Amino acid sequence: MKFNPEKDKNPRIIVVNGDVCSGSSTLAGQIADELDYELIDVGQMFRQEMLRSSHEDANEISIALNGLIMQHIAADREKVIEGRLVGVQAKNFSGVLKLLCLATSEVRVERYMNREGLSSLEDASLAMRNRHEIDRRLLHETWDLSLDQIFNPILYDEIIDTSHQSPCEIIRSLEVRGYF
Repeated sequence: MKFNPEKDKNPRIIVVNGDVCSGSSTLAGQIADELDYELIDVGQMFRQEMLRSSHEDANEISIALNGLIMQHIAADREKVIEGRLVGVQAKNFSGVLKLLCLATSEVRVERYMNREGLSSLEDASLAMRNRHEIDRRLLHETWDLSLDQIFNPILYDEIIDTSHQSPCEIIRSLEVRGYF
């Protein structure tokens, strides 16, 4: 269900997805701060659970988190939820604004290199390919989904290129278009 800014003023839930270093986490955090919404960072929750529950495998943790995220999406409290499956999870909910962040591969590799403290773009590119393989395998084994399916633009209300825009510029643009 698409979010209609004229009919669905002030979304109670905003979901944000994006590939590695696309700016989705940064944008989600800024939106949550701007609107004074609770921020749910699914990736961070997943990593914390992996560290805490060494006996569980990634598939089990992903399944458990899916149930929790579905509850968050269905809740009445205002939240921004950033995570890999949120577009798929929120597709049948009304009143949910769904955002997909994109950035050029050059920008993403440079962001990854800086974020991870790597010494070269080549190292960053290789590390990102490894991350994609892990994501691809988890999505396929656990959910029978591909990266293309979770990044399918048809699931989202807005596709945002973060390559050369700051989160503040993006938020202002969303405000001008009537989303909040």
